Amino acid sequence: MSTLTSIRIKPLHGTVRNVWQILHIMSAVGWLGILLSTLALCMTGLFTTSQARAHTAYDAAVLIADTFFAPATLLTLLSGLVLALGTKWGLFRFYWVVVKLVIGLALVVAGTMTLGSTIAESAAAAGSWPMEYGAKIGPVGMIAVLAALTLVALVLSVAKPWGRIKSRTQTARARESA
Repeated sequence: MSTLTSIRIKPLHGTVRNVWQILHIMSAVGWLGILLSTLALCMTGLFTTSQARAHTAYDAAVLIADTFFAPATLLTLLSGLVLALGTKWGLFRFYWVVVKLVIGLALVVAGTMTLGSTIAESAAAAGSWPMEYGAKIGPVGMIAVLAALTLVALVLSVAKPWGRIKSRTQTARARESA
């Protein structure tokens, strides 16, 4: 068994596990709320005919993204890692957990590193009216993808599809018993 698949922390039980679950759910719901509110503001900037309203909407979206997105993303990822390592699900035992981890890492990279700057570019572009369509649609498309990935992670958490990842030792045992 590789070191990566055998990493475990002391199993979480009772109140400690519940606190981590509540923290994970709360941060993930907050994360989705941040994305949806930012999306609504960027869509306001996309569809408005008022330069002042577009500029205000993008400025508000930048403020929300810069203030809340990184902490919510990191808290969701951290609490998810603790839950994965401290429960029966493990980090690399089930396909759905691995997919959620990949989604979480992608959201950290894409969202934290580019979301605020993409919206800020649109806010700056709102200074020249009418705005170019690319400056309007860019943040809407990016946030829509981030929100869709977040919803996929939510569905995976509830449905827990697919099965267990077969480890090399399980495969070897299966061959030996055959």
